[in-house]
Amino acid sequence: MRVSIVIPTYNNASSIGRSVRSAFAQSHKDIEVICVNDGSTDDTSKELSKLQNEYALLKVIQHENKGGGAARNAGLSAANGDYIQFLDADDELLPDKITSDLDQFGVDRPAVVFGAMQMVNDHGDVLETRNPDLSEGVWVGMMRTKLGQTSAMLWHKETAVKAGGWDETLTSSQEYDLLLRVLVLNPHWVVQPEPMVKVEEREDSVSRNAAKQAKNWLNYATLRKRILDTAMQVWPEGETALYSSLFDAVRTWSMHDRKAAVHFFRQHFPKGYRPVVS
Repeated sequence: MRVSIVIPTYNNASSIGRSVRSAFAQSHKDIEVICVNDGSTDDTSKELSKLQNEYALLKVIQHENKGGGAARNAGLSAANGDYIQFLDADDELLPDKITSDLDQFGVDRPAVVFGAMQMVNDHGDVLETRNPDLSEGVWVGMMRTKLGQTSAMLWHKETAVKAGGWDETLTSSQEYDLLLRVLVLNPHWVVQPEPMVKVEEREDSVSRNAAKQAKNWLNYATLRKRILDTAMQVWPEGETALYSSLFDAVRTWSMHDRKAAVHFFRQHFPKGYRPVVS
């Protein structure tokens, strides 16, 4: 089974080589590796040229700077694999990442594989291991952002395309937005419990930009309400758990912007709603 590894990159000259080499080092050999250079202004283009000399099969797409979602969509369109491994350009796959994901397949092909990951600093030191948490089901896991990050997942290409690909207008919560649309089309998923990807703990520059922070919180809460509405159609008995998850998100939001969070609460929660205290 062919797997396409898609690496969007913007000004990642110092780390793109590590990511690309980890892709070509996979024990599963039926792969293609596609880098989408999203209008980088540093030496990323030079590094990609060097990597193409090192790996003749590396495909590079030069792309106008439109953001990560657009770059991933360009890679998705160019990919020939049955499954897609999106890999951020400062993250690194361990050699058995793809093999371990495919080993979880049963009779039915899943829409997505949720994988564990090692969080590392910029020196590569492991800070912690994070595992997908589906103890309360996939919908609550999605509501609480407990299913992992982009580089830890494996996506069924056909389903991702049918779902419309990545929403290029979003600046946050992109993978969970796509995940919702994918699981509506195909609710079959599996878990790969061993950490097979190193994800760099990134500095949160958004927290220093009030306008971006406000937009990201609104995106986050709005998407969780969409997840709740979708989940309620197939899991009405989960109403309490779903609203509790949404309330926790809005409560955290209120610590940053109380006025916006209260407005959202009044718009989207049932009249008279009271959170369940455990």
